[in-house]
Amino acid sequence: MTIKELKSGAKFKYGDTSYYNIVSHEEGLMTICQFGMYRANVEKIGSKFIKAFTYVMNKRVDLKIDISKCILMEEPAGAVIL
Repeated sequence: MTIKELKSGAKFKYGDTSYYNIVSHEEGLMTICQFGMYRANVEKIGSKFIKAFTYVMNKRVDLKIDISKCILMEEPAGAVIL
């Protein structure tokens, strides 16, 4: 999966987990969503990793997502993956 595909909002699978996508917002911010629900804020998309963070019980949790493990999910014609 390419960085361009990630930034465009293409759905992807990460490891054994469900589908995700990156949503770009007007303010220039990006978030990682799972089935349309917020999961984390994107801090930076580099050439090999996505740096992201979220908060759990008022504690910041930093994530380092390996782009090489993001698998593009092709949507069959007429199907919608939420």
